[in-house]
Amino acid sequence: MDGSNRPECRGKPRIRVSFPAHVRGIDQDGEEFALDLLLENLSASGLYLHLPRKVRSGTRLFTVICLSARGDDFQAARVATRGVVVRTELRPDGTYGVGVVFSSSRFLGN
Repeated sequence: MDGSNRPECRGKPRIRVSFPAHVRGIDQDGEEFALDLLLENLSASGLYLHLPRKVRSGTRLFTVICLSARGDDFQAARVATRGVVVRTELRPDGTYGVGVVFSSSRFLGN
C-alpha cells in the first residue's frame, strides 16, 4: 500500500480501484465527520483509504461504497459497511492512510 517491502498480511486478495465512498466516523479529537472520498483498495474483508483527519486504531467507521469507478453513476450498486480501523499511518501528503476490517456489510443494490 505504501510501497514498502512489508510482507503481505491479508487473507483475501484486494483490488486497487478508486471507488467513490461516503465515510462517517469520529476522529481522534472526538469530532464527528462525514466525508466523500475515493478508496485506494477493497477486498471482501476490508478497505484502505486516505483521510484528511486522524483516527485511532479501534475506531468504528461506517462506509457506503459505490461500486463504480465513475462518481456520477447513480445506477451503480452500493455496499454499506461497518468496520474497525486496524491501522493508521501518516502519509507524505499530510493525509492518513487507514486500514479498515469489516465487521458487517450489506448490499444495497442500485
